Amino acid sequence: MKKSMLAGAIAIITATAAFGQGYGRGVFKPGETTGSNQGRVERSQYDRTKPVERRDYDHTPGGGHVSMTPISLTALNWGMPYGRNWAICGLRLNLGLPGITHPYESVYGLDAGLSGETFGESGGVLVNVFNNTARNMYGIAAAGLWNRATGTDSVALQVAAVFNSSEGLDGVQIGLVNRAHELHGVQIGLVNTAVHGGGLQIGLWNDSGTGVGSPIIGIVY
Repeated sequence: MKKSMLAGAIAIITATAAFGQGYGRGVFKPGETTGSNQGRVERSQYDRTKPVERRDYDHTPGGGHVSMTPISLTALNWGMPYGRNWAICGLRLNLGLPGITHPYESVYGLDAGLSGETFGESGGVLVNVFNNTARNMYGIAAAGLWNRATGTDSVALQVAAVFNSSEGLDGVQIGLVNRAHELHGVQIGLVNTAVHGGGLQIGLWNDSGTGVGSPIIGIVY
């Protein structure tokens, strides 16, 4: 019985990977020249005043979409599926290290392991031993060292033992050091910094971008 269940699971994973590999042929990364007269694939600009939907940026020149798969396994720079123009909608298990891993375009669902990194969005529950890194984060991001979102449209709870960073965050940051360029929410830590937005800082030292820091409580405006 156990052997039959194991064989069935292997067959399902293999079939999913094979289907995804065929579906992903001819897909080009946003900003990449296709080698034909179809021009470039442009990613929408992330603008907090203008909602961005997936269909605005995940089309290929031929009218297709960024390839998707429900499951992914990464080990250092190797991944299944191997191509990086993929969106994982389900589960990704990471066995890589920060900067030495196999990132994908986006991950939606459960992203768990050692180092969770994507080129685009990470959404759902992100739980990694070292770090979570993405353009934008949505949901819960928990890391043993740091969370870093380089985009301006994150809506998340970021929890890290050392450092949280986001260019634009609607949500909460909890860590030793928290940084946000634009914050709408709460920062809780030893040192909190934000340039503008609207929110509350609770920590040993808080800097709201006014040039004058404050202990214990800070107001971002």
